[in-house]
Amino acid sequence: MVDAITTALALKKNYVDVRLYGTKGNGVNDDTAAIQAAIADASRKGIGAVYFPAPDAAYMVDVRKPIIVPSNMILFGNKGQSVVKVIASTVHNDNDHFFGGINSLFVPGTLADRRAFTKDAFGSHIQFDGLVLDGNASSIDQTGYLKEANSAGFKCLYVKNLTITNCEVRNFLNSGIYTYGCTFVAISRNQVHHNGQFAYTAQNGYSYSNGVSRNGISLSGGYLPGQSVQESPYSYDYEVTNNIVHDNMDEGIMFAYQKRLLISGNFVHNNGDMGIEGDGGYKTTDTMPDVPGTVIPGDVIIVNNFIYDHPHKAISIGSSNMQKIKVSGNVIRNCGEWAIFIGQESNSTVIVTDNNIHNYGTEIAQNGTNYHAIYVESHHVKIQDNYIYAPVFDPAAGVAGGTSTGSGIVVSRAYDCTIQDNTVFGGGKLGIIVDIWRMSDLGEIMRTLKVEGNTISHVHRQGIYINANLSTHMHQAAINNNNIYNYQAGYDYSGGQSYTLYSGIEFGSSTRIKSLTTCGNTVMNEMDQTIITSTGQPLNKVPGQNAINLPSTQDNIVNCTLVGNEVAYGGQFVSVNNTDKVQFLTMPGNNIFGKRLLYGSAVPSGAVKQYYVGDVMYHTAPADGTAIGWVCVASGKPGTWAEFGFIKSQRSGQIVYNGNGAAMTKVIPHGLGAVPSAYFVQAVSIDAGNAVVKRVAADAANLTVTFGIAPVTGTNNVTLNWRAEL
Repeated sequence: MVDAITTALALKKNYVDVRLYGTKGNGVNDDTAAIQAAIADASRKGIGAVYFPAPDAAYMVDVRKPIIVPSNMILFGNKGQSVVKVIASTVHNDNDHFFGGINSLFVPGTLADRRAFTKDAFGSHIQFDGLVLDGNASSIDQTGYLKEANSAGFKCLYVKNLTITNCEVRNFLNSGIYTYGCTFVAISRNQVHHNGQFAYTAQNGYSYSNGVSRNGISLSGGYLPGQSVQESPYSYDYEVTNNIVHDNMDEGIMFAYQKRLLISGNFVHNNGDMGIEGDGGYKTTDTMPDVPGTVIPGDVIIVNNFIYDHPHKAISIGSSNMQKIKVSGNVIRNCGEWAIFIGQESNSTVIVTDNNIHNYGTEIAQNGTNYHAIYVESHHVKIQDNYIYAPVFDPAAGVAGGTSTGSGIVVSRAYDCTIQDNTVFGGGKLGIIVDIWRMSDLGEIMRTLKVEGNTISHVHRQGIYINANLSTHMHQAAINNNNIYNYQAGYDYSGGQSYTLYSGIEFGSSTRIKSLTTCGNTVMNEMDQTIITSTGQPLNKVPGQNAINLPSTQDNIVNCTLVGNEVAYGGQFVSVNNTDKVQFLTMPGNNIFGKRLLYGSAVPSGAVKQYYVGDVMYHTAPADGTAIGWVCVASGKPGTWAEFGFIKSQRSGQIVYNGNGAAMTKVIPHGLGAVPSAYFVQAVSIDAGNAVVKRVAADAANLTVTFGIAPVTGTNNVTLNWRAEL
């Protein structure tokens, strides 16, 4: 029973208390009519606020008669305590999906006809705060349940200025929060979990491809069922921030036909499909309903989210036109497919920056598709300052080892593309691949490509691979200042001892570029590794193929500049390959080490390790009469080696002394401790030259110089250079 004090407080604070209208909140009695009466009375009196105090158990609602919420209304409760729960037996089938809101708890709409708002009659200024919505899905009999009977906690259609904050939404058959055609929306600080419990079964005939919305948060707009033309307006001006979204059956957050959308600061984890997924929009001429003729810019920004443990994509955006898309500052862990997938973005600008991606593409074991950390198709692309990590591919364990066979960064369509200052470690295939094959969709040739300042380490194949299979030449490409280390960290094999070698920086044979610069790159590959064949037999690892591999087709590269590259342990074949295929080549100032530097007291022996022409072994115990080291002159196990740089003890110096006009000889100590085999003395000063060196004799201690005449008297006037060696 509600006392007079409660009634007075409610009136004083200018809100309506649902208890004043007969709600029980005991988890048993049906509170539907009482809650609806409270909302209707608040609206009629212009109070505009309805309070749900924490009940003893839960306010129970019959969702055959969902709670209709009119414009200019706030429903609020005690955060985490004000529970509103579905009476399970009231859920039923109904085809009035878009306009009736059947099977949902709260539906913004008109009180008079109890209908949801429409595109011709928008609602406005509706807020939910501090409520706990429980769909009670585990108690619902789904026999014969149709997907059109789409339930949600909050089902909001065509509302301007919609706010949902500090709520918990759980256990609904379909989405927890569902919006359609709304504008100016804030969904913030909510917990949305364990929704989408509608089961796909052989009995109901539904599957993932033709099923229902089973997401945590669903943001929709832009079309009506069965219509190919988007007659409804796009949804725009959304912010979805600081929510915790987890353990929902499909996507954590899903959006479709959205413009000006911000998704930021959310914790999204353990959902059954993807973390954040959506489409921007197909139309390019949409106008704001409230400002006729004003085109809605199509910006989608996904920043600073934590996205963990999803079997498919972490972030996926597809099928958008004329949009600016930014994906930045997200932390992504453990996704079965792509970490960030942005596809078919015609005439869009895509920026992917500062994301931290750890362990992607592990779903390869199930369907054989190669998944990548970052995949982009767009018009203008910038991928910068991302950190990408995956365990190094283990060919012995294969996909069963839980590692990706995809690549770090993949761009398959772009007009202008910058890939800069990223770090890619490990993974199954390439570090960075620009494989331009879908330019026909853009109707233009690729203009510029810049791949600069990236660090790529321990990838399975190439460090950087450029394959621009175009009908005409790309205008300009710059592959500069990249650090590529151990690019041949894994191997493809086809049984026995057959394996494939890859290059550090490689251009596909069909790649066409008018102007190419490849400058300041460091390409290093350790050779001392182990191959595991398909039969499980270990082989000695070999280096990658060529450090830099230009296109093999004549004149596909018109102008090429290779300057200041550092190539260490450069490859099994050559450090820079196919330079003869370039029409105009500039190649000064490259520092190409090319082969291994080894250390030992003797030439390699035995048939264990593979060595290659140009490998150098330095002597670790050099002595007089020995070689400085050995160089491999024929590849093999151990190969053929030749000595270089014989060591001989020698001394040399210059002596300056005073002539006295009498002494005909001069003794010079050489310090060799033995009689030298070769020696000479050379007169340097004028007085020494005039005296004429007639002969030089040597013993174990000294060189003795005899002059033709005694050098004249003077101070430091006699200068001699000398040298002696054993």
